[in-house]
Amino acid sequence: MSSPVLTNPQGQAYSKPRPDVYTVLLALAILALIGAIVLLYLEMQRFEFDLKAPAPATGSRSVRSAEQGLAFPKMPAPFLPG
Repeated sequence: MSSPVLTNPQGQAYSKPRPDVYTVLLALAILALIGAIVLLYLEMQRFEFDLKAPAPATGSRSVRSAEQGLAFPKMPAPFLPG
């Protein structure tokens, strides 16, 4: 017995739908993305772009240690009338 998904109530075989214009547009979009990735890679190689992060600077003032406190200033106490 054949699968009920592949047959309709009249007993005729079901054929898969053919690709339409939206399928073609999807394929073109995927090709455009792949092409853009390749071109970006080539552009990065042209300028010798490095993907690795630089080593952290020692003695930087932007990073505070635990002794110096948090990076956020203390907020004043809320005003409570009463």
